[in-house]
Amino acid sequence: MGLIAALDAALAAGDWGAREASLCDAYSVLVTEPNALGIAAPLDPSPRQFHHRPFRVIYADRCADALFDRIADRTVAQLPRIGAVDQFVDSTDAVGDPPRLRALTAAAFQL
Repeated sequence: MGLIAALDAALAAGDWGAREASLCDAYSVLVTEPNALGIAAPLDPSPRQFHHRPFRVIYADRCADALFDRIADRTVAQLPRIGAVDQFVDSTDAVGDPPRLRALTAAAFQL
């Protein structure tokens, strides 16, 4: 199953179990593609239990680590691994204030 089909199936799912199964298919595609391209160390694309909870996840941090490990440009490799601002800012006040978001981002990147 491809990524679009898996995501479509997740959206159309009638219960959480079917939704999780479709999302797991999507997760597997997202790991399989970099494996096929050889742009990172190959990873097992199988979803895993989320600690002792009844949910399966891909543990995307291991995927990001494998990709970051292949960055050859030293300047890029030294940038903080923080992602988008909403991944490290959990404030509705900040999210609604673009100048504040820019300041937070600059601080996170030490710009």
